[in-house]
Amino acid sequence: MGAWGSGSFENDTASDWAFGLEGVNDTSLIESTLEKVIGVGAEYLQAPDAEEGLAAAETVARMKGQRGARNSYTEPMDRWVERLNWRPSSELVRKAVVVVDRILSEPSRSTTRGKHRCRISAPDLAPSCPLQRTRFARR
Repeated sequence: MGAWGSGSFENDTASDWAFGLEGVNDTSLIESTLEKVIGVGAEYLQAPDAEEGLAAAETVARMKGQRGARNSYTEPMDRWVERLNWRPSSELVRKAVVVVDRILSEPSRSTTRGKHRCRISAPDLAPSCPLQRTRFARR
C-alpha cells in the first residue's frame, strides 16, 4: 500500500520497522536505525531510511513519556515501550533529535515532498510533522 497519511507510522516501511521491535529486548534496533540516518550526513537521505528514522525517533519520544497518537499502526511499538518500561539514555535522546532535525532539513527533500509532507520534509513543512523537537524536552 505504501503510505496513507502523514503520521510517523502511516507508511509500510515504518509499520514494518515497528514489528521488528517485537524481536528485541533492548534498544539495539532503535540505535542502529538512528545511526544509519546520522551516518548519511549531508548526503541524499533515501525515503525508507527517513521513514525508519522517524519511527525510531518516535519510539524514543514515547520512551520519554511523550505518547503521541496511538492507533493500530503504532500498536507494536506501544506494546514494546510498555513491556520494557525503560527511560531512554540522554545519548539516545540526543541521537533522536539529530535524526529528526536531519529529516526535516533541506538536504532531505525528495520527490515525495508534496504527497507525504511529514515523512521527508523541508523546513517550511516542519510544522505539519507530528514528531517535533519539543517532544524530546526534559520530563
